[in-house]
Amino acid sequence: MICSFCVKAVFESGKTWGFHHQSQASLEESLRKRCPLCLKLGGDPDVSRDPKSFPMYRWTLRRAAKAREIQEAVILTFRPTRYPSSATDQVFYLLGEDGKTALLMHKRKMVETY
Repeated sequence: MICSFCVKAVFESGKTWGFHHQSQASLEESLRKRCPLCLKLGGDPDVSRDPKSFPMYRWTLRRAAKAREIQEAVILTFRPTRYPSSATDQVFYLLGEDGKTALLMHKRKMVETY
């Protein structure tokens, strides 16, 4: 399940872009809750990170055109904030099917259905 941080900071913010997790403590909490977005971006919750590396990612949110078969499609892109970086852009696709469930896809593979 997507963590409350991501829901509030990304999906309920009303913004089209922002920064993902401003501190290690915030990231660790989401990693322990097994948020699929934070796990792909932050990795191991027990790894200590340099406080200067936060925020690690900048996100952008776009709504795709509606199709008959899919009520809503959202494209969520995370880009590293520090270059050069070993991190790469991460793109997630959230596809609404019936207004109640969503499919979270990353690199054309299903990550989670909720």
